[in-house]
Amino acid sequence: MENGKCFIPHHAILIFKNQEISFIDICFGCSHLATSKDIKVSDDDFDRRKWRELQSYFKQNRITYKLEESNE
Repeated sequence: MENGKCFIPHHAILIFKNQEISFIDICFGCSHLATSKDIKVSDDDFDRRKWRELQSYFKQNRITYKLEESNE
């Protein structure tokens, strides 16, 4: 099954080291990611099981992109 490659990343992993910042932007909608130049990982490194595990990790730890609505 081919994904549409919508790439609308709602999640990111930021890595701070030696006053440098690296990132991995993640789109669970199309199972695609983008990284800073110093990170060597691609979509090909993730099979369906790894994508499910990563998405489960975010859900289990309540890492979400939706903002809580204000009761004001």
